[in-house]
Amino acid sequence: MACLNVQAHKAEHELSGKVFFLKDTLKNIQPVADSSTTHTRKHRLVAALLAFPLGVFGLHRMYLGSSAGIPIAYIATFGGGFGVLPFIDFVLILINKDVNNYAHNPHIFMWSKPKRKKK
Repeated sequence: MACLNVQAHKAEHELSGKVFFLKDTLKNIQPVADSSTTHTRKHRLVAALLAFPLGVFGLHRMYLGSSAGIPIAYIATFGGGFGVLPFIDFVLILINKDVNNYAHNPHIFMWSKPKRKKK
């Protein structure tokens, strides 16, 4: 019986040490709000850099998650109307703070909003 008390006391002591370790670990956690803001800026910067020199191939649209037909349309029209569409896309990406508004947009004109389905 004494052997069981010693093992129970030993297990309780190990468990309490882990709880204190967990509390110390939780104290050292930093808020992640700053890193998500930085991630959004990087995302926007990459999209803008892809839109300016490589926009005639629609690479910025592929990066933003558009369908495969959009880059084909950009290439078929010599860069979306001789580079006009990629330039407009570049300016819009730089002006807007949230580039996710343009993500997964199936339209050739990136700034056009999807039509709502009628009920």
